[in-house]
Amino acid sequence: MELPDEAAVLEENTADSVVWDAVMSLGEPDNEIFVRYYKFGEKIREIAKATGVNPSTVKTKLSRGKRKLKEILLHAEGLL
Repeated sequence: MELPDEAAVLEENTADSVVWDAVMSLGEPDNEIFVRYYKFGEKIREIAKATGVNPSTVKTKLSRGKRKLKEILLHAEGLL
């Protein structure tokens, strides 16, 4: 049985932390929408009902959130 390399585990944990921080930086309700959709696999209608946001607004927030995250993570890449 091989144990994972400590450096690889640390790098993965750091990357996970950077991504999580980036998602949380989107602010409410965008970060909640993003987590519900991408982490928990909820449907857009379910998210809309739970957050009180129109389904088309949920789609827009997901699209804009992806663009914001891309920018945030591109800047963070230089820091890793």
